[in-house]
Amino acid sequence: MAMRIPIVVSLAVSWASTAGVTAALAGEATKITLKDAGRKGPVVVQDGGKVELRLEEQASVGAWSYDRAENPDLLELKGPPSAERSPLPGYPGIVQHRLFSFTAKKKGKGELKLVYKTPSGLAGRTFTVPIEVR
Repeated sequence: MAMRIPIVVSLAVSWASTAGVTAALAGEATKITLKDAGRKGPVVVQDGGKVELRLEEQASVGAWSYDRAENPDLLELKGPPSAERSPLPGYPGIVQHRLFSFTAKKKGKGELKLVYKTPSGLAGRTFTVPIEVR
């Protein structure tokens, strides 16, 4: 006698385009990382929503810098960025994270831009991500 074995098929659906809207509606911050650089569509945030930008850096090499003059008035920086230290302090070259917190304050489209600066203040690479506040 033949046995019947049920087959379960799982379908995965991408919610990437609505992730910002979903996070804002749930009261959570929209999270942006280095992986969002070069994305084709904008990060969507509701007006008044929160945005958290978390970027890797090495203190001995440089730090991420946010300049209000180079960014549209869509997002407002909430205080100075915080540094998330590695759990292994004292090791040279350890990667840490810089956390920038923003609030969406004006509807529109633009780009969020940060610059990685060396300890001597020279600009290095840039991080740019398109933003849309609805």
